[in-house]
Amino acid sequence: MQFSMPYLAFILFVGLLVALHELGHLLMARLLGVKITNYAFGLGPRLFSFRRRGTQYLLRAIPWGASIRIHGMDPHQAGLKPLDIVSYAEQPTWKRLAIIYSGPLLNALVAWLVFVSLYVSGTHVPLPMTIGTVTPGSEAARAQLRPGDVIETANTLSIQRWSQLQDIVADNNQQPLTFRIRRAEKTFESTVHPHADPGKVPHLGVTQQYVFRRFPFKAACQQAILQMGRLVQQIAYLVTKPATLPAMMVQSSESQSFGWTTAVRLFGSLSWMLALFYLLPIPSLDGGKGLFVILETLTHRRVPAALETLLQTIGFFVLLGGAVFLFIRHVRLQLN
Repeated sequence: MQFSMPYLAFILFVGLLVALHELGHLLMARLLGVKITNYAFGLGPRLFSFRRRGTQYLLRAIPWGASIRIHGMDPHQAGLKPLDIVSYAEQPTWKRLAIIYSGPLLNALVAWLVFVSLYVSGTHVPLPMTIGTVTPGSEAARAQLRPGDVIETANTLSIQRWSQLQDIVADNNQQPLTFRIRRAEKTFESTVHPHADPGKVPHLGVTQQYVFRRFPFKAACQQAILQMGRLVQQIAYLVTKPATLPAMMVQSSESQSFGWTTAVRLFGSLSWMLALFYLLPIPSLDGGKGLFVILETLTHRRVPAALETLLQTIGFFVLLGGAVFLFIRHVRLQLN
């Protein structure tokens, strides 16, 4: 497995987006009058720091990610005083929720702005169900499919999205699929036999066609929202159909080279996915912390500090285990 530019960009972008996420918490807390103890950019030993408006800002040796400490958010913090107007713990429900969800909100806003700028400046957009490339020697090549062909149906089932095609192909290994193809002014049928080696996902050997377009600002705003919706659909699709991930990776890697537009799109996509990730109802994430606040409001009783810490620790190890599992799975897919 080679360490290529997309992997490096992914790592750098995630670090920057985590720093922006924590900055969202800082800005909202500052706006609502809650004290920020410190904001640290990076990991490892401290290089230098300075203090401004009661907040210590630190730069650490490894410029990846960030962390923030909000006064009164840690239930075990020593020296907390009742009725401390700058303490997070003494704020009303709406302020605490605003501070918690400001991180994901900033990530979502960054994603939307990135997509808007991308569509305004011009980017490649997919042509619905249009074949862009055909891999020589693939099943699609044997069936004489060509770039520019439009796939209308598969076994009489109408196909509207490329993900539907990937799903149908993945479910029909070594089973014939009859496609209705539109080529220029002609329509005809072509039978393809998806095939894959054991342990791999069947694929046809085709990618979707993209064309370069620029959008007016209003249309770009709409396209940005649609793009974010498509990302949600793709995530949901992968959750319900994890076996199609290898085929989607092949499709993504073959459809376009890693240029600046791809990097910008990756940055926006990661920002939006990070916003959704932090909203998961897991105690160590913002979504879980928000649930604690809502539960406290409904029951008029705060979750015991020891229980809250225990649940957050469990949530952290669940996330860590999931990350390790996905990494091992990805490495195996790359090596197969």
